[in-house]
Amino acid sequence: MAQYARPTSDEQIDTASGGNQWWSGNGVSQTDLYQQIDEVTLDESDFIRHKSVGTETARWYKTGLGTISKPSDMSTVSASVTSKRTSSGYSVTVYLTYGSTTIKFWSMPADSTATTNVTTLSEAEAEDIQSAAETAGHSDWEDLQLWFLADDDNSGKLGFVYQAFVEAGDAAEDAEEAPSASHSVTAVADRVKETTTTTGTGTITLAGAASGFTGFSDVLSDTNTTYYTIVSGNETDWETGVGTFSSSGDTLARTTVLSNSAGTTAKISLTGTSTVFCSYPAAEAIHGIGSGGKMVQTSAETWSTGALSVISFDTASTWPGQAATGSAIELDTSNNKIILKRKGWYQLTGMVSATDDDAMGNGKMWICLGTGTTLSDQFTVSLHEDTASDSVYGVITAAYYCATPNDDIYFTIYPSAGGGSSSYTASVSTDRYKPKFSAVYVR
Repeated sequence: MAQYARPTSDEQIDTASGGNQWWSGNGVSQTDLYQQIDEVTLDESDFIRHKSVGTETARWYKTGLGTISKPSDMSTVSASVTSKRTSSGYSVTVYLTYGSTTIKFWSMPADSTATTNVTTLSEAEAEDIQSAAETAGHSDWEDLQLWFLADDDNSGKLGFVYQAFVEAGDAAEDAEEAPSASHSVTAVADRVKETTTTTGTGTITLAGAASGFTGFSDVLSDTNTTYYTIVSGNETDWETGVGTFSSSGDTLARTTVLSNSAGTTAKISLTGTSTVFCSYPAAEAIHGIGSGGKMVQTSAETWSTGALSVISFDTASTWPGQAATGSAIELDTSNNKIILKRKGWYQLTGMVSATDDDAMGNGKMWICLGTGTTLSDQFTVSLHEDTASDSVYGVITAAYYCATPNDDIYFTIYPSAGGGSSSYTASVSTDRYKPKFSAVYVR
């Protein structure tokens, strides 16, 4: 379901003598201007306007917007403004911001009648919103604003805004988020099981190892943290989490609850004689199994001098362990990229085997973010050979932290000449020589 952030407040209304300022539609009020442009259904009788007098500085109107959640698809974010202005010689600049951070700005078109114009954000710009929200400590996008800056170069010119809002796609599912990487577990061990008569939600006192099992004190030192599972004495309620062991009193503090029988992360209230044991949680046990990768097309590819070429994927060839859609890694074969769906650490690996037509050719291969042609946050290794038609080999591997979900990752080749023209032709005669690219979710 689409999400909408509509005007909810007046954040700034510049005032001036002579009328060079933003007003409500009746031209007499500067109070609650946001109510003139917040409607769901466009109403052209309800608007704000600016009139230039040609003698003063440009004037701001800034409106705060409602809250939306981070969308699952960052390509769905846009700003819609219905407006008109009376002259192309008079300008109004629209800014989309998160607090004081400018995300995008553009000129309001010189439409002579009320016209709705939609400005779509790039995925990188949408990620800038998420980054600004995280920096501000916000779990949702709760400080979006639209700013309107009208100039005053042309006396008597008018600008009107009838409706304004930000739209985004469905909210991201919690399941798309990585399991917490903040679990500071220092020790785990097999066949650790004890009972406890502690009731309630507090720290438990351990009552000794069950028959055939080891006690926590036998394998843990004071202040060690470990994964635990508790089954309450009613044999129905349960809880998994990270516990902190204390040798003084032989206790286990329930430091962080990861899941429970109620479907929450709250501590269950223990009753009777409960069982507690070391157990590696399922959510933590998936780290490292989500690998994804595909091989280059079976027909030979040639990468030319001075061109940054994205390695293309062969939709017919897959690697064992390739991740399925909905996991930590997705493959976009149409755009030749791997998408990192979860926050956390990944191991990225690329390999190329090719021949070169130049005796002094050299080049580089990159794993990079962005469009595949913008080398931001790239990892690079050099390729070089000394003989014409010689083979070049290279392997690049890097640990990469995905700070926000849906990072696009590309594997690219850049041949460069060293005394003559140069190009690389991929070795594709057998699978083992084909260029390859993979990503593995670590945690």
